[in-house]
Amino acid sequence: MNKQELIEFGKLVLDTFHSEGKTKSGKPRLARAKYDEWVNEKLQKELKMNKEKYFTIMKNYKTAISGLVANICSYEKWSDDFCRNEIKEHYAQLIKNFNQCDFTQFTMDELKQLDFKMWDENTILMPVWAIDCLKDGTVLTTISGNEITFDKSKGLDKDERFGCTAYGFSKSQLRDVAVNTILSE
Repeated sequence: MNKQELIEFGKLVLDTFHSEGKTKSGKPRLARAKYDEWVNEKLQKELKMNKEKYFTIMKNYKTAISGLVANICSYEKWSDDFCRNEIKEHYAQLIKNFNQCDFTQFTMDELKQLDFKMWDENTILMPVWAIDCLKDGTVLTTISGNEITFDKSKGLDKDERFGCTAYGFSKSQLRDVAVNTILSE
């Protein structure tokens, strides 16, 4: 959704739930169940294609990297510099494909498929590679529960433990949870 579509969607939500009878345009109000169905259908349709693209990219990346590692181990004549450059090229391609990805559009289970890991019942942490893909201004949750705003010019500490950084997202930041919270109110 672009900014204008998001604004129009917000107006529709406000118009639908904060007045009686008919909408400002004269149409009858949607029943709650019908509205929920419409929102879920619209969101699933919008997100399905992009999510599948990202899962395919990650699957192909892992396949390529495992093949590359096998080749590096097999071909002893390959220099360390050549091997490092090959790895860096593959990594650069991954970052290019995920550049500016809005990870909050994924569910917890989908993020796990992208190598994010649960920190506690409310926070999922990101792998190091995801930091290089963040949009400037992305709000992140730290392992201490604090929210910070990502600033590309400052970067983030890429130290990792158990395959993830100290940064990620709280459940409430993820789109599916946020939409369901709004709809249940």
